[in-house]
Amino acid sequence: MTKIHKITLLLIFAPSLLFGQYSRSVYTTETSINRNADLLEINGDIHFVSVKESIEDTLKLTIGKIDENGNTSNYRTIQQNDFLHTQNLISVSGCAVDQNGNLVVALYSTENFEGQLSYLKVDLSSNSILSSYTVPNVYIRGFSRTRLKGDSLVTYLGMAAGGIERISTPLSQINNSSFEVADPTMTYIVAGGLNGGRKNVELILNGDDEYIAIASNIVKRAANGTYSSATINGIFLNPVGMVVNANDEVVVFKGDVYTKYDMALTELATNTLSYGFVLSDFEVYNYGNGYRVFINNNSGVDVLDFDSSLNPITTHHVVSNNVYNILTNSNGVYVIGQKSEPHLEVSIDATVLGSVPASLTIMHDDLQSPLKEFIEYDQEISHESISFHTNHLGRSFTNKALSQFGIGLSDGVNSKSLMYAGATNLIGKNSSSEVVGYFNAWNTELLPGPYTAVSEYTHEVMDEYNRGYYVTTDMIENHITQSVNNTPGYEIPFGILEWPAHGDPSLGQAADLAGYVDRNGNGIYDPENGDYPQIYGDQCLLNIYHQSSNSATSSQVECHQYYFTSDCDTSEAAKNTVFMRQHYFPRQIDLDSVYITQFSDFDIGSASDDYVGTNVELGMIYGYNGDAFDEDQLGPNTGFHDTIPAMGIISLQGAKKINDGMDNAVGVLAGESISGIGFGDGIADNEYYSFEASLHVTNSVVWGEYPADNATNYNMALGVMPDGSPKQVGGIDVRHDYFGNSDPLFYTSNGVDHGNNHSEITAGTPSGDRRMYGASGPSNLTVGDTLQVLTAYLYGTDTVNISVQNSIDKLFELGQSLKNSYAQGTIGCDKTFGTYHSDNATDLEETVKQSIHFYPNPTENTIHVRGLQPSSTIRICDLNGMVVFESLNDAESAVIDMSHLANAIYILTVSDSNGIRTSRVVKQ
Repeated sequence: MTKIHKITLLLIFAPSLLFGQYSRSVYTTETSINRNADLLEINGDIHFVSVKESIEDTLKLTIGKIDENGNTSNYRTIQQNDFLHTQNLISVSGCAVDQNGNLVVALYSTENFEGQLSYLKVDLSSNSILSSYTVPNVYIRGFSRTRLKGDSLVTYLGMAAGGIERISTPLSQINNSSFEVADPTMTYIVAGGLNGGRKNVELILNGDDEYIAIASNIVKRAANGTYSSATINGIFLNPVGMVVNANDEVVVFKGDVYTKYDMALTELATNTLSYGFVLSDFEVYNYGNGYRVFINNNSGVDVLDFDSSLNPITTHHVVSNNVYNILTNSNGVYVIGQKSEPHLEVSIDATVLGSVPASLTIMHDDLQSPLKEFIEYDQEISHESISFHTNHLGRSFTNKALSQFGIGLSDGVNSKSLMYAGATNLIGKNSSSEVVGYFNAWNTELLPGPYTAVSEYTHEVMDEYNRGYYVTTDMIENHITQSVNNTPGYEIPFGILEWPAHGDPSLGQAADLAGYVDRNGNGIYDPENGDYPQIYGDQCLLNIYHQSSNSATSSQVECHQYYFTSDCDTSEAAKNTVFMRQHYFPRQIDLDSVYITQFSDFDIGSASDDYVGTNVELGMIYGYNGDAFDEDQLGPNTGFHDTIPAMGIISLQGAKKINDGMDNAVGVLAGESISGIGFGDGIADNEYYSFEASLHVTNSVVWGEYPADNATNYNMALGVMPDGSPKQVGGIDVRHDYFGNSDPLFYTSNGVDHGNNHSEITAGTPSGDRRMYGASGPSNLTVGDTLQVLTAYLYGTDTVNISVQNSIDKLFELGQSLKNSYAQGTIGCDKTFGTYHSDNATDLEETVKQSIHFYPNPTENTIHVRGLQPSSTIRICDLNGMVVFESLNDAESAVIDMSHLANAIYILTVSDSNGIRTSRVVKQ
């Protein structure tokens, strides 16, 4: 996809900065973490080379280009089914391009404790394999770096008998390797030790000299072919980081120690670093007068900057599980690594991935600007004392690693868990009355990005949208000011620059996606001219995803998921709440009997002593501690001890009630509600449900005792047991679990007296790890409609009169305050639940761009337009500006005949009381 604003950016703001700094992940597949990719420059462009999807004797080599903004294109995959040997772990040791433009890749394949080195030559013009060759020698298992020296690839590998061997292979003749034992009179430790004898060999070049690090030795091969060595300080572990600095000194990082050597390997200095390393792998390069060091650890990658004396300057953390390699050119440094994607569960063809799907991470460092954060969907956001890990694809709040949680409380030093994970789901019926949709406790078949035709959904589309768009009101205000003043050097924040305002209709996507403010009214999102996103709250993160139509049970619904918080010191409820707004767009099929559901895994501090409940009147599901003291637990679940919060989830606006031409009453009977909104307000067909059902979910209830399918999910949404049997309390059918005394009107049982005294405490259940499920509906979704759902995640703690029940009461008090605020349309501090619109005075006309609902797009004959205002003008122009259709319309909808027009892209413009709204239409 080509975005107009990217082209404009290069022309206006950065004509000389052809490579802007970026950090991001690309190319998601099912392979587990290991060194299976590399970067190289081809004709001035950066490419990645990956063998992530290779298995045993099948080699799958994927090549992709990454541009100056970090976007990918030109994916190519070459597969060889009879790969030369059957080792099951294939790594990219290095790669280069020969004088004829062919790609040569050095591959190191291992199984058990043995490894082999292979070469592959690829014709990049035809994307075909020209030749392949495997070195006959067998080496010790472990990763080895391959470097280009002259016109040959040079590799060092550990030998089973001890010592290391140098393999030099000319690019022109990959089956003509030469071998050289690195000084057979010297013995290097290569057996035993870490990982049962796995030996990683690092290699760097300094002119004609070669420096090799293996286990506890650093070895030099001088230009004349002679070898010398010295001992590396540090704990006995394989991975090291090594670099030659500006003073011609070799600096080695190993464990928690660094050592400097001169060119003759005479030790100059050694010291312990003040940073406590969790050792896995190192990558390092010179950064100004100091060093930038990447340290892989269990929770990602720490990036440390050291000065020339190895004193730490800054520490960064990037979301990556491994860093592989570094490429340096005139534009800076490129770092490639890999991160696990535990919540991206399907590939581009909707095939369920393995248990550890992974993405490549690529970072460009221009060596001048501050290091950029990775732009991912699983970002950590803080609000007041709340810290939450956002996620994508319906996984609302999900831990990024086993040591973290979805939503927690922080005192500025330590964080404690409130909720381990949360997920939102959609389920309904199609025209054949088949249950379709997804449930995020199981494989979901959800894909990043807007709904896209199956044949057009590619790795490039996945890469484009497999991330979040983070924008704050402060960003917007600064952006308007800098844009109006044409401030030199102003860099537009990623979330504003890349805001997904428009889709690509040629790919089957909607022309208009996320809303924006069009300050010059030209119908195109161009942030370079001051346009900015429509966001909610004071800080907002948007993700877009859809259910692939490859699935037999696909709803083909697209979701825009906004997380937001609002700053208001006078509102305790606002300070204690994270909001999530979801916009559901049915893109291809109509749905009825639709339910929007919430799955939540509460962990109130320690996860082993919790209870859950439902507040029927508030439309809330919640979790609380099962006793008066919350103990510490191993891992992330530090206990709250005696001052324990309660955590709740309120459906402020759930599924829209099906239109019936009536103003439905507030009440407990069918078609009525005591917790929804719009009931009994004198207005017909503006009613929205809250949680109409809830269910206490355990591993045995869902994942063991009942099948993991849509029928089970649908039963739960209806308010019955997963197998369809009634849910009962004292022989009375109810829709909610553990409602305590929150239902004096007996709403959950449609007015039948159920005693109003049903909780985990009164039931005498033992406390433990708890999950809860809430459902809102039913509703209908018709193509062209939008369903907007608003959910609040909040906590309450009574720090004065300390008790579990008082914290629950505090939670209910704040929940009622939120419901009142939503009914009044204000969060507090003159802030609303609607989109932010700047008051920043400018001399430009501002038009709020609201989505035009039209379908189908692309179209062969007619196009339906919905959501029109009275006295609206509809105009269609070709790309040359010629008007091919114009009509004055007074109805809410219109049908336009395009059958007589040539197959092309057209601009559809609607002018009405809401302003000018423009979209692209494809006639095919």
